[in-house]
Amino acid sequence: MKTLFRIGDVQIIHGSTLICEWGDDYCCFAAYDRQTKTLQNLRYITFDCLTNSISSNILEQIKKETEYDKILFCSCFSQAILMPIKTYSQDNLFVERLYNEKDAVALRDNISEWGMINSYHIPTNLYKKILTAFPLACFSHVYTPSIKIYNGFAAESQVAVYITPANFRVIVKNKGQVQLAQMYTYHVPLDVVYYLIKIVEEIELPKDDTFIILSGLIEQDSALYKEMHQYFLNVHFALPPNISLLNNELPQHFFTSMYNLAACE
Repeated sequence: MKTLFRIGDVQIIHGSTLICEWGDDYCCFAAYDRQTKTLQNLRYITFDCLTNSISSNILEQIKKETEYDKILFCSCFSQAILMPIKTYSQDNLFVERLYNEKDAVALRDNISEWGMINSYHIPTNLYKKILTAFPLACFSHVYTPSIKIYNGFAAESQVAVYITPANFRVIVKNKGQVQLAQMYTYHVPLDVVYYLIKIVEEIELPKDDTFIILSGLIEQDSALYKEMHQYFLNVHFALPPNISLLNNELPQHFFTSMYNLAACE
């Protein structure tokens, strides 16, 4: 387990919201001051494999930060399916049948503005630990804020890519519809480029007009960013919503996902 970023160490005022993302290879949490629309005391922790000891350790760190009046945990695990509201019912077992996860809790988000339901899994042990530490915690899945919040670009065809240390997630919007939401594992930069080329080809997106919108752990001088420009014409970094991170000089797009989650709060 490694702390990749530790940004801010200020006294949090009462009335803040704890926002926390949790995935297969990282956990990021911060206090969100709703009045000033700022994130404070952000911690970004990476690990090779999520274990009981790691989840317990992180939850202890979170509890030491401050007291919150709202708690929001966001699942960044890959077991999720987007479905039209019209065809969804509470009896649907698509996510259970597809992933066959025996040790997971099934949850769902309503994305009414897009006419969709996001049905997803979160590991049972982690879910129980979170509720034990924070009984009033609310849950969502990372696809939900990524779809809801405007990323600053109005391109009709766009592929939003969020990079974590070992994985990346992709959301494709085309002609007013969400056509793909998926997560992938990568080992070298060209892995990401290869997946994106295949996605653009399979969905038949207009290559010259499709915007690739990047966020997460990718820098402008990185090998991955340079490779992107070898294959795509319109490569941009995501623009944050009207939310900022105190005491931070890192690129804003590093924390786009957390900004989106705060904006949905």
